[in-house]
Amino acid sequence: NTLLSFKDSFYSIKLQSTLLNYEEDYVNFSKVLNKIQKNKSIPLICVAHGTNSNFGAEYLKLQDTLNSLNYNNIYITTLQGEPNFDNMIKTIRCKNIKRVYLCPLTLTHSTHTLRDIFGETNSCYSKLKNIDIGVIKINIQLCQIDSIVSIYKTHLLKENTDDIK
Repeated sequence: NTLLSFKDSFYSIKLQSTLLNYEEDYVNFSKVLNKIQKNKSIPLICVAHGTNSNFGAEYLKLQDTLNSLNYNNIYITTLQGEPNFDNMIKTIRCKNIKRVYLCPLTLTHSTHTLRDIFGETNSCYSKLKNIDIGVIKINIQLCQIDSIVSIYKTHLLKENTDDIK
């Protein structure tokens, strides 16, 4: 109904699947994260917004895919739901890690995202700094990475995207 309310505002409106929909999406996305991690000896912590509903399973599946590709030094975590950032900190501390990359796992940045990930107080960044972990910020928007855009383009070609009428 929301889309229908805009039908006279656009020539065409099409729906497609999410970024992580097909099995190969998880593999391709994992490869992108591996490229973002310049120094493989420094863990990459990728922070998604997350959700408190059961729709957060894609983050756990992404972590499983990273592990299956032996990208064992990349961690997926969320601001809400699972995998939980505070639990990820416990993992980092158990491994005696002293420095990490920190990267938002968001298509675009909002004030909320930047505040909660990179802010000086009550953020992922500040929580890591408070336990003496050095943080290298990677401030990148996923929609600016060509191979991420390619995943969406592949979906458009693969899927039968009917116009909203």
